[in-house]
Amino acid sequence: RFDSIALPLIGTVAPWQAAFIVAALPGLLLALIFFLTVREPMRRATVPAQRMRSVDEQPSLREVFAYARRHSRVFVAVFGGISMLAAAQFSLGAWAPAFFIRDYGWTPSQIGYAYGVIFLTCGTLGVVTGGWLTVKLQQRGFQDGHLRVAILSALVAMPFVIGMPLVDDPRLSVALLAPSVFFGTMGFGAGPALIPIIAPPRMRGLLVAMYLLVANLIGQAGGPWLVAVFTDYVFGAPELVKYSLAVVPAMLLLIGVGLLATGTSALRRLFGPR
Repeated sequence: RFDSIALPLIGTVAPWQAAFIVAALPGLLLALIFFLTVREPMRRATVPAQRMRSVDEQPSLREVFAYARRHSRVFVAVFGGISMLAAAQFSLGAWAPAFFIRDYGWTPSQIGYAYGVIFLTCGTLGVVTGGWLTVKLQQRGFQDGHLRVAILSALVAMPFVIGMPLVDDPRLSVALLAPSVFFGTMGFGAGPALIPIIAPPRMRGLLVAMYLLVANLIGQAGGPWLVAVFTDYVFGAPELVKYSLAVVPAMLLLIGVGLLATGTSALRRLFGPR
């Protein structure tokens, strides 16, 4: 058993912190490969010549917001719905270690290794599976496949998320945490990929940046904060965090499903008949 781990260039960290750092390394390597090998493709305008503007011209925020308003139901589904799914995952990531330490007596290193392995394997496979399933649905004619996969992601993950903190066996709890992460992350390989498809080329960068801002504010900040609020003010005791973990992520997933569902018909109309 190790109480700390020394990492090059970073220094000494706790084992659970090392697990998250190691889990992030493949993403950094992939980002470097893309940076060195992928080039921006030539863009072609798709509007009539008399209305043509340079597709490389930077759009104004007013233009971007106007476009988002015209397709508000789709963007609310993606920005709001996927952000709620992200908030559910961030709340698990922030509070599952505290739950295992408080309720099961695990050490930080034990839950750090367990959750790190789950996040690395199930989280990665979940995102990839979500993207693969979206492609399959689109090939079968489901033009709202991105949102369908995200809805499926939330609904299938929900019973595992609810059961994970309520069982009495820590081994069963870890077993339920794995599908909670796998199914819960499938939407991240589907929903955000819709933005470059529905957005004009000139606006894609700004809309993706706006999505990342909203998803991180709602997800990374809102999810863990909401668990803390429920633990302190609803259940009223730190040792009852397990009930917050059963209620808050499931509630966020349910809200996410509602937001995602509002955009399916609008997305089909946007794409039009094939």
